[in-house]
Amino acid sequence: MPPAPDATTDEIVHRLPRDPAHLYQRSQDPPNYNNPMGCGAFCTSMALSFYNPERYGNYGAPRAIFGEMVKVPFFGGTFEGQNASIAKKHGFFAAPFDHGKVTDLAAAIDHGAPTIMLVDPGRFGIGRHDVLLVGYSVDANGNYINLFTNNPEVQGATLESPLDEKYPGNYIIPVSTLPTKWTGCFTPFFSSAEAFASWRAQVGRR
Repeated sequence: MPPAPDATTDEIVHRLPRDPAHLYQRSQDPPNYNNPMGCGAFCTSMALSFYNPERYGNYGAPRAIFGEMVKVPFFGGTFEGQNASIAKKHGFFAAPFDHGKVTDLAAAIDHGAPTIMLVDPGRFGIGRHDVLLVGYSVDANGNYINLFTNNPEVQGATLESPLDEKYPGNYIIPVSTLPTKWTGCFTPFFSSAEAFASWRAQVGRR
């Protein structure tokens, strides 16, 4: 289950202009696609569904995308850089980054860019799961509170909110947990070179 929201009455939620599709990677319902090692393909499909829901917002998309990805030998799964490689192959603008900060992520959302985060670091700090960032929240003083993600390991597509509307996504990562929850690796997805360049200029990323 997602962790309990660390909400306050002053919580201000920032979200993408529209919700990407939610694709559950362990679905047992035919004709859906089940792949416990396919979180990268599922998150890439969900990110691209933000821009083209008809093409990428269905279970055929992660099935096809996983088939295009380079796999990790012996262990299964896919290399993190494959998320950006697939996006570029499909005509979008993306790149993997590391040593990320919350400001990088928030700026991506403010630019309307769904962003894959590599989370759950294991041995040697290597991440074991991808989730798709779809929003964040701050308090009245601008301090970051929560990150809202679409987690392909979670079946439900929405989160209840103490506010007047539902939170974006289906899984909350409190910002206070990031030092142990997030590897610092992330991949934002943009539809244009201009938007990608604008975000990079704002956050100082080459």
